Amino acid sequence: MHSLKSWFVLCLVSGFGCPVEAIAGPPRRLTSDGFIKLDPVFIRQGQFLVYGAQQKFNQIILMRVRLRDLQAQRLHAGANTSEFSASFAKNENQYAFIRNDGNLHVQLVIRNRKSGKDHRHNPGGGFAGVRSLSMSPN
Repeated sequence: MHSLKSWFVLCLVSGFGCPVEAIAGPPRRLTSDGFIKLDPVFIRQGQFLVYGAQQKFNQIILMRVRLRDLQAQRLHAGANTSEFSASFAKNENQYAFIRNDGNLHVQLVIRNRKSGKDHRHNPGGGFAGVRSLSMSPN
């Protein structure tokens, strides 16, 4: 009984379990291009949003939109194959994404933003790949 009482007091002091009102503005349209969007992730302390967009029926591209003025651009302007599911390290010096490199085959690409070098993980031949990824917080 004593431990339950201590837990209750801890919850009250810490605010755990107390209702908190979330304050937000009205919904705001971020794009109007008509593309299907997927895998959104905020970067640079919420100043930018990176997401996949289905540009063609057979190609998904990575887009970056600056939330201040809603200016959007391709993350990789020269990409000619599908790229999706971007994930950024906490310091944002490295990020990873999935790139389609063949028929029903994808590889994991880890890019160093400072050097511009890529490290690729190819899971092997056949119908192989990764669908979703995440970076460690560090």
